[in-house]
Amino acid sequence: MPPIKNARLLILLEGLNQTEYISPPSGVGLKTGLRAVELGLVQWNDDVKAARFKLTKKGLGYRSRFAKAI
Repeated sequence: MPPIKNARLLILLEGLNQTEYISPPSGVGLKTGLRAVELGLVQWNDDVKAARFKLTKKGLGYRSRFAKAI
């Protein structure tokens, strides 16, 4: 997997879980969320006005690697 260079993507991954759709953390916008969807890291509920995301298995793997690196 290529490294994630965008800090907002990492913040988004840290703020989500795999069980329920959650609003992105403060400072993380729809554009960042959609980029994460393109990368396969999160799923989106398809609602632009109230965007909510949840982690995919791939996103959980990225988050785990990031946590170990710190």
